[in-house]
Amino acid sequence: MERHHLDTAKLCAGVLMLLIGTTAFLDAIDVLDVPSPRHWWPLILVVVGAVSEAGALRQRQSSGGFALMGTGLWLFVGAHEIFGFTYRSAFPLLIICVGLGMIVHAIIDLPKENAHDRQ
Repeated sequence: MERHHLDTAKLCAGVLMLLIGTTAFLDAIDVLDVPSPRHWWPLILVVVGAVSEAGALRQRQSSGGFALMGTGLWLFVGAHEIFGFTYRSAFPLLIICVGLGMIVHAIIDLPKENAHDRQ
């Protein structure tokens, strides 16, 4: 019996989109009073990147999730001036996240099949 593989990254991304859409709709018809997303929207990038990266790490493949998480972190920290960081001074955080992702994937990713190996 073949076991069905559930793609948790797609499932979580779909649930996240469903929640965002439902919340925006309920806010639009005045059922909910939702604070402006301009303050927290970069966290969506962090969550989507983390979910993507979790799936990629399980499959031992690169996904670009670290870059998405780094971008979201950079935008969130710069917008809120956390620890006094601005967009300019927080930019190295983006580079650090991307660099960490590259190192992690260089260590754990499965080697890609070469066209010569398949023959």
